[in-house]
Amino acid sequence: MNKRSISTPSNCRVYLESDGVQVLKLYFSSIENSDAGTYTCQGEIDGNRIEKTIRLNLFSKSHAIQTLLRNLLLKNTVAMLVKNLNKLC
Repeated sequence: MNKRSISTPSNCRVYLESDGVQVLKLYFSSIENSDAGTYTCQGEIDGNRIEKTIRLNLFSKSHAIQTLLRNLLLKNTVAMLVKNLNKLC
């Protein structure tokens, strides 16, 4: 598990936006492969510790296009099977 502490100088590529009381958003001005990983936000409200963890996965454009095409092909195949089944019934 990789944990990251992020500072927020104005020239950082990764920065936090805060309302002065709590952090609202985590921004990436550009994404790099090394940004993939697990991010955890920890805090405390009324003495109760809270934690939220997210996983950032990155995919190349070609991987995204292949996944989209595979999903479209599957969707069209299922639609054709349903259409043919309806003809048989």
